[in-house]
Amino acid sequence: MIPTFPEFKKIEISDQAEIENFTKDFPPYSDFDFVALFCWDVNEKRKISMLNGNLVVRSTCDMTGKEFLTFLGVQQVTETVRELLRYSQKAGLKRELRMIPQETTNFCSDHTLRLRIKEDRDNFDYIYSLDDLRNYADPKYSRIRNKYKKFLKEYEHHHRIVEFEISDKDFQGHLAYLWKEWCDVKEMYSEKESVAFHRLIGNASSFDLMNIMIFVDDTPIGFSINNIINGGYAINCFTKTSFLYRGANQLLMSETARGLISRGCKFLNFEEDLGLPGLRRAKETYKPTFFLKKYNVKKSSLFQKILNVIQ
Repeated sequence: MIPTFPEFKKIEISDQAEIENFTKDFPPYSDFDFVALFCWDVNEKRKISMLNGNLVVRSTCDMTGKEFLTFLGVQQVTETVRELLRYSQKAGLKRELRMIPQETTNFCSDHTLRLRIKEDRDNFDYIYSLDDLRNYADPKYSRIRNKYKKFLKEYEHHHRIVEFEISDKDFQGHLAYLWKEWCDVKEMYSEKESVAFHRLIGNASSFDLMNIMIFVDDTPIGFSINNIINGGYAINCFTKTSFLYRGANQLLMSETARGLISRGCKFLNFEEDLGLPGLRRAKETYKPTFFLKKYNVKKSSLFQKILNVIQ
C-alpha cells in the first residue's frame, strides 16, 4: 500500500495495481506510467507517497540521476505544492517541482504562493495518431512515406513482420543481438537505458505489452516494445532499428501502429525527447498530433529572496 506523505516507499512490482488504478483517471503521462516508473528506476532510488489524494513521486532524472519531486492529481493542489516545496528544502533537494502535468498546474490558482510555473519543453510527451502512422497517407508524411516505400520495394520478398512475446527464448536472443548492435554504433548510448531495458525484459510477464520485430531474411533488424494502457493509449517503451537498412524505422512505426490498432488503441505516447537535438528531430518527423505538457514549479526568485531574509 502506498504510504501517506511524508513517508515514502520504494517502487515495487506489487505497487502496479494501486498506481494504475490511480493514473487511469488522467492522461497517460509517461512519468507516471508504472512500467516507466519501475523500469527506469535504474538506481533504485525512486519512491512513492500519497499527499492530499495526489500521487507523489520522489523521482530521478534519467540523464543525470539527480532526485526531484513531482506529483499527479487535482486535489488541494496549492496546499500540496506548498508542502512539497517545503519538504524539498528540508530534504536537501532543489526547491523546485519538476515534470508537473498540465492537468495539475491548472489548479495552481493561489496567487499568494508567488509561483513561477514554466513549460518544460524537453519533457513534453509526443502523442501520435495511430491511424496517421499506419499508412502515412497524409501529405505531411511525404518524406517518411517515400522511405517506407523504398524499403518495401528493395526488400519486397525478403522482409517479414512478427508480433512476439518477450518470454520466447528465441526472441530474447534476437533482442540481445539488436541491443548490442545499437550499443556498438550509437554514440549517445546510455548505460542507464541498458539497465532499464533489462529490467523491462526481466519483468515483462507483469505488463500488457505489444511487441513487433522486423526481419530481413533471417536477420532481425528492428523491434518495438509498447505498453498498452487505458483509454485507447499505448506508451512506447523501446524502439530500435539497424542503421544498415534505410526505411526500417518507418516500416517499424507503421507496423507498430497496425498492431496497436488491432488491440484497440488510437494513440501512441512516444515519450519525451530530453532536449537532445537528434532525438527531437526524429520525433518531430513523425508529426505529433499533440503534446502532453509538463511544467517546472518553484517560488518566484524575488519572493524567495524576501522569504530567505525573513527566515
